[in-house]
Amino acid sequence: MKKCNYVIDTSYLDEYYQIDKYSKKANIPEIKKRFDKAFNNSSRLFVPVPVIFEIANHIAHVRGDRRYELAERFTNRISLQVYTYKFFFNPI
Repeated sequence: MKKCNYVIDTSYLDEYYQIDKYSKKANIPEIKKRFDKAFNNSSRLFVPVPVIFEIANHIAHVRGDRRYELAERFTNRISLQVYTYKFFFNPI
């Protein structure tokens, strides 16, 4: 995979974070593989701000302790990406 620019859709992040009711186990390995390739070749990943809100909404629908686990992982990842510039957040 060559260095590219990607716009990340909600469905990709649903699979990446394995959000209950929004992801399918069969898709998760392929999505993780695609993200790994993009990170390893320094591709730029653009995440529209509405996608962040959609993922937060999906996480809010998860029951029990898993909701808090997902929210913490997602929040930590967003914070980390802001400082490492792997994801670019667009107000599209």
